[in-house]
Amino acid sequence: MNKRNRRDRFTGNNIRSSQDFVNILIVDDNNESLRAMEMVLETPEYHIFKANSGKEALKFVLKEEFAVILLDVNMPEIDGFEIAKLLQKREISRKTPIIFVTGMHHNEFYEKEGYALGAVDYLIKPFNPEFLKAKVRVFVELSKKNHELSLKQIQLQETLEKERQAKESLKVIAKNLEIANTKLLETPQIIQAEKMIALGTMIAGVAHELNNPMMGILNFVQYCKKHTDAEDRRYDVLNDTEKEVNRCIGIVENLLTFSHFQQDGKNTFELKRCNEIIDDIFKLLKYRFEKEKVKILKEYKHNCPAIYLNINNMHQVFLNLFINALDSMMDSKRREIKVSIDWDTDFVKVSIKDTGCGVPEKNINKVFNPFFTTKSIGKGTGLGLSVCQSIIKAHRGQIQFESKEGLGSKFVVILRNKKV
Repeated sequence: MNKRNRRDRFTGNNIRSSQDFVNILIVDDNNESLRAMEMVLETPEYHIFKANSGKEALKFVLKEEFAVILLDVNMPEIDGFEIAKLLQKREISRKTPIIFVTGMHHNEFYEKEGYALGAVDYLIKPFNPEFLKAKVRVFVELSKKNHELSLKQIQLQETLEKERQAKESLKVIAKNLEIANTKLLETPQIIQAEKMIALGTMIAGVAHELNNPMMGILNFVQYCKKHTDAEDRRYDVLNDTEKEVNRCIGIVENLLTFSHFQQDGKNTFELKRCNEIIDDIFKLLKYRFEKEKVKILKEYKHNCPAIYLNINNMHQVFLNLFINALDSMMDSKRREIKVSIDWDTDFVKVSIKDTGCGVPEKNINKVFNPFFTTKSIGKGTGLGLSVCQSIIKAHRGQIQFESKEGLGSKFVVILRNKKV
């Protein structure tokens, strides 16, 4: 199949611009037969080449690609069989379908000769026009499919080449960053860069050091649970310990995700309702809610759907948001956290609103920045919300933040109601 805007090099006729078409070659020494087949096959989708001799046909084949060739058997100088033999010798035309056309009556010898030379069909004149059109249409569609496959292969090669070029570009960028980093050593910005580098290095090292002992603790706790009666008061302690060790493992994985050092970590998504995760967190924070006299208001839309979540990760997100809300209300007279869950066919939306101190307008756009915190020194690292944002992005969701100083803050988590 072709897509061109040019004048035909042989006939001088204009070829349709910006239209997909296929080339069809008709070869016959009888001009009336040529014209008759052209009229039968004529359609804007086909660009028909006509040759009234074998030499002219070969001239076309050397310069064009054809979806199918209609080839007369009996011609002077070079007959159809000789042309087919020559086509078989060229790589580009070897697989071109050939339909032999002859005015002779059925001849088994000629048919065998034709099929041996690569013919896909053999037509006896006179033939049914609709029959001819149907046969040609089959090979035109086959040509289109082959063309599409070739394009896809070319696109794949182009994609691979772009990826190779991108990798080369990344190497150049990395080198330039290294040079830029050297230049920044004498500027205040290097402090932030050093923090990020130190964080990544620390997380990678700490994760490596902690994973083995945590797995050892987990295995020991599970062993003790297995050999402890469920009625034993120690069983609940072991059960809570197991949950918290698993949560610690999840926290390490979350930090690795944030710092881009995670390699082949668990990324399991399971069906879970957001209200169930939040209710679990309420149980976990129940003591602090009661101690600090915090009122919880819940507005859950009926029948909240289960969606695909990394449960440990989302547990960490909501736990972090509730702890932030609690911390913001330490000096508030009115202490309320309102949790709303709404959903539709595409999304599940969780809103967490507090009556805390709020955030100054100038800092609203900074809350998700690494190391930014409004808490006093020693009370927070400023990484919690950055980790939350990274986790939600991994779920292809969004997290939004609204706040008014002195009136409280509101976080909105929007998750896709379909498999990630």
